Amino acid sequence: MSDTKQQQYLTQLFKKYSGNEDHQPQQSADSQALESLKQAADCLQKDNRLLRDEFYAATTRLEQQHESIIQRQLLDLIDLYDRLHAAMSALEQYKPVKSLFKNSRKKDINFIKRIQQGQRMSLSRLEQLLYSYQLRPIGCIGKQFNPETMHAIATASKPKLKTGMVLEELQRGFLYQDKVLRLAEVKVNKIKKDTDHE
Repeated sequence: MSDTKQQQYLTQLFKKYSGNEDHQPQQSADSQALESLKQAADCLQKDNRLLRDEFYAATTRLEQQHESIIQRQLLDLIDLYDRLHAAMSALEQYKPVKSLFKNSRKKDINFIKRIQQGQRMSLSRLEQLLYSYQLRPIGCIGKQFNPETMHAIATASKPKLKTGMVLEELQRGFLYQDKVLRLAEVKVNKIKKDTDHE
């Protein structure tokens, strides 16, 4: 029964017995019973509101903790991605020394190529996994510096490009559900002004 209906019912009972003089002793007992019921109903409503508020607060805290745990795990995956990406870059830049291992140079080159293929497959699979968890890389190179998604840790001077243009991505940044999970670390173009004009 809703709160309003309960109150209406209790009011009707009270009016029914309050207008009848023959039932004065009964009326007093009924009035006390009605008052006790009203107080109990008020107490229950208050307790229900408190429980509802506590449940909502607990649910909110649990969701925040869950989100925090997910973000920490995603950052761990991103760290793994960084390591695989760095290893891939090192493999791509590897050049066997010509003077050493002359007899095994061809085998070494083939071995490195196979490692590169395996590394490329692992990196590709990890990128798919990150994408499935709603992680997206922040595209930076060639764009204007944005402090909301990027952190400038180095500058260079290229006069043909605009000041603030991102020249290099030193560490990839990521968005999680369209919010910044990790800022991209970038090198930004900064045109040096001639101060020796006189």
